[in-house]
Amino acid sequence: MPRSIVFDGGFKILGTPLAFKGCRHPGLLFISELNMKIPPGTRRVIGSETAIGAMGHRKKRLDTIAVSWDRLFKLGKMDLRLLPSGMGPGASLLEIKYRDRIILYCSGLRTAQPLSGAPLPVTACDILLLDFNIATFKSPAPRTLKPQFLTWQKAHSNNFATAVLCDTAPSVFDVLHTVEDTAMPVLAHSTIYNLLRETAIAENKKLTVRRLGKQWPTTGLVISGSRAFFKSAHAKNAGIPVCICGPKESSPDNLNAFPFGVSEHLAGLVQFAKKCGAGTVAISPTGGETAADAFIKAGFDVHYSRAPRQLKLPL
Repeated sequence: MPRSIVFDGGFKILGTPLAFKGCRHPGLLFISELNMKIPPGTRRVIGSETAIGAMGHRKKRLDTIAVSWDRLFKLGKMDLRLLPSGMGPGASLLEIKYRDRIILYCSGLRTAQPLSGAPLPVTACDILLLDFNIATFKSPAPRTLKPQFLTWQKAHSNNFATAVLCDTAPSVFDVLHTVEDTAMPVLAHSTIYNLLRETAIAENKKLTVRRLGKQWPTTGLVISGSRAFFKSAHAKNAGIPVCICGPKESSPDNLNAFPFGVSEHLAGLVQFAKKCGAGTVAISPTGGETAADAFIKAGFDVHYSRAPRQLKLPL
């Protein structure tokens, strides 16, 4: 039976096995995003059908529970429901109802209309758990970025295929849906290609994604993670135009940056919390003191810890 919410490296509902990213030794881990790391020792996970599918071979050693969005199900005394977070296919919020209290867990959300995946619904809650790096600046909406990105790509597609570095699943999906009507060749580094294959997103009828080989193509677009690209021999070719697409507040002077797939900024989160009717907001250390101060100023009961430690929120 739920007793309280604590933060101990990650949010957890005491008295139940339910835990979230960063939590040590979770009994039942909620997979809220496709890029999420699974802590050692995890045995059971729950998430959307797409998020579970994206785990690929990791599913073999886990007891997985795949749930469709907006479907009510029970865990002990709690009523649970997964809702789209607006961060692309498979990314979810978790709504927890216990007695007369509603808790909403978010590891990233986006209020703007997404380029891919279902939009974020506004749902009532009493306690809002925010567990991600909260940006203090407002990024352009995905639909505003789309023509900018296509203009950049067209201007740099002279001699080589352009390299697009995406370190998150939402940024990958935004880029793919931006170029799906252009009929340009799209190749993906093995990690991203496997992600798309495991979620069946590579079967998009408008777009064919092929795996990147040893030879860099002369036309089109190549999607890769930053680490994989800069460790590869391709990075040594100075003629390849490169840009960063993702939640990067800064980038090297010689690279363009398009903030695809970024979470909602601070002012937008405060407005979202007000629409949800949340009285209490708990912020993980990644959220930052600036975010905590903004929610306090807006009149919320705020729980924030700079370092991982228990933050008791009695139910």
